[in-house]
Amino acid sequence: MGVGRQRVKTAVLLCLVVAASATARPTVSVARGHVIGPVLSTYAHRQQITVVGGRSAVYGSTRTPVAEHAIDYVVMLHLHDARAAAVYDTAAYNAGRVLRGVPFADVTLWYTGVAGPRQIDVDYDPYTFGPWSRDNVTLWFKLQAPLDTRPATDGHYVLAWGNAHPVVRRNWAAIYPLQDNFDGPTLNARRWITYDAGAVSVRSGIATIASWSEWAGIYSRATYGDGYAISARITMPPLPAREQINVGWATHLTGVPYYLAADVNTISASRWQARMEVGTDTFFPIASLDHAMHVYTVARDLLGVHYYWRDADQGYVSNQQTSLSALDVAAFTYRGAIARLDWVKVRPWIPDGPRAVET
Repeated sequence: MGVGRQRVKTAVLLCLVVAASATARPTVSVARGHVIGPVLSTYAHRQQITVVGGRSAVYGSTRTPVAEHAIDYVVMLHLHDARAAAVYDTAAYNAGRVLRGVPFADVTLWYTGVAGPRQIDVDYDPYTFGPWSRDNVTLWFKLQAPLDTRPATDGHYVLAWGNAHPVVRRNWAAIYPLQDNFDGPTLNARRWITYDAGAVSVRSGIATIASWSEWAGIYSRATYGDGYAISARITMPPLPAREQINVGWATHLTGVPYYLAADVNTISASRWQARMEVGTDTFFPIASLDHAMHVYTVARDLLGVHYYWRDADQGYVSNQQTSLSALDVAAFTYRGAIARLDWVKVRPWIPDGPRAVET
């Protein structure tokens, strides 16, 4: 069942900044007497992360794996300038020196509230702002406790790195309500329904969607209403006339001619566009196309207003309200177009949610 009826009250996309640095070995006090003890003493570097509430209260919990319609939202930690360089230069592992195939394996996140220091799962992100560098360190994680409206804060998160023997926790199922990196030999039938199954194949972590006549694609079995964002890393190259590639929300399997998507459409074949269809098509050209994979994000707020990004750049915010009903998460092609899909992630989201501060 979708969540359109239950109305997600809070969710958020955050950009977090490291709050304060700490030296190696000594115990570090964190937020109102919570203490980091010997469990983190093997990490040469630690920095506190503080989250400040936004205009709406938000949810978080320690529950894993994440339920299909969970509203424990996911936040992004993005370090840049000297703070990114501090992590990048002193991590025990990097993009070239990996631990069992995992880059920057010792860059970890810990929660120090509720029963003391506990490592939590993170999603390593070398795409939204590009590869990790001395000016960019980006990862995502699920909040572990609710957070009230501003000026409430939670300073119980600690970034730790500089350990040659870390425990790696990067399980997407512990972060996102819906996620798929297509690492199996076939499409996961518990998550997806295929439209023209013969046109969808999975190989080496990539789902290829090739339409030979009309529509072909995948649709999630779970549906999501307002207050969620869909992100997908997918190719949207320039296309010949009449071909299309779309990713976002759709209801085509139920016969309702309505969807929101970031897509390529040959009305303006040289640009990707925000697309809204409610009986008729409305297009909003945004950015030039290329043959590279990009992260396309489509989000709906609690009023049904929708937002679009490519990578870190917000391309369009609609001024129209749309349906608040629960819709399928979908990726599909049309009239001969071929798309290569790396992954899909769904997370709770609202605009003007909690923000990060340096303390």
